[in-house]
Amino acid sequence: YRRGAHTLPATLYRPAGRGGPRPGWVLLHGLTCRARAHPALDRFARAVAAAGSLVLVPEVPEWRRLRPAPARTLPTIPAAIRALASLEGADPDRIGVIGFSFGATQALIAAADPALEGALRGLAAWGGYADLHRLFRFGITGEFELDGTVRLLEPDPYGRWVMGGSYVTAVPGLERYGPLAAALRRLALEAGRAGVYAGNPAYDPLK
Repeated sequence: YRRGAHTLPATLYRPAGRGGPRPGWVLLHGLTCRARAHPALDRFARAVAAAGSLVLVPEVPEWRRLRPAPARTLPTIPAAIRALASLEGADPDRIGVIGFSFGATQALIAAADPALEGALRGLAAWGGYADLHRLFRFGITGEFELDGTVRLLEPDPYGRWVMGGSYVTAVPGLERYGPLAAALRRLALEAGRAGVYAGNPAYDPLK
C-alpha cells in the first residue's frame, strides 16, 4: 500500500471460495516488533477472514521499532483503507478498521477525521486509551480509577518500558537521559522478540 511517497508491505487474508463483493477490515496491531507477523494477530485475521471478510494488515514500520510517532502513522489508516477498497472482490462501501492497543487509539482518532467520512463504515477497538495522562499514570504506578474509586493493579512492565523508551527525554530536566531511554527500549524489544511476559524473571539479568 502507498503511504505518502512510500510503498509499504501489507498482508491480505481472503475468505475461502469465490463470491463478493465482500466487506473488508483494516487490522492494526500495536507497538510490537513482531508487527503484522505476530502469531496472535495472524490467528485473529484468519478468523475474521473465515467469517467472510477481506482483511488487510498494513506494515507500520514505526510501530515495529516501538516508536509511537502518531503524526507519521495516522496516514497509514486512510492509505490502507484506499488499498483495501481498490482490491478486486472488495466492497468499497463496507470497509472498517479493527485496532489493538496503540492501533486502537489511532483508529479512534482516524474515525473522527472528516476526510474519512463515508469511507470508514465500521470500527472496533481493543485496549486503546482515551487519556494519555491516565495511561502514563497507570503504566508507571498501577493506579487507575473505576466508578469513582481509585484502585491499584500491577501493570505489564512492557508498556512502562515502551513509554520510557519513547518519552523519558521529553520530561523537563531529563533531556540527557538518552541512555536510559535506549535501555528501556532494548528491554521492550527483547520481551517482544521472545514473546514472553515482560514481568518474567528471565529478564532480571537484562534489567
